[in-house]
Amino acid sequence: MENANETSEAMENIAKQIRELFPEAVYVKLFVNAESYKVESEYKDNLRGYTMRKLSGEWAT
Repeated sequence: MENANETSEAMENIAKQIRELFPEAVYVKLFVNAESYKVESEYKDNLRGYTMRKLSGEWAT
């Protein structure tokens, strides 16, 4: 990446792909190192008094 704009654009593209892959998740953790990667996703239902949005933009109920 040559500059901050390219980096920002690349990260936005990665975020968009993650949202498409995990639309029902409320968050996704992505860890990457030289040898591997790890993805953890969290799903919430029945929040009882709390509000939270899914990656799809819909509200979790």
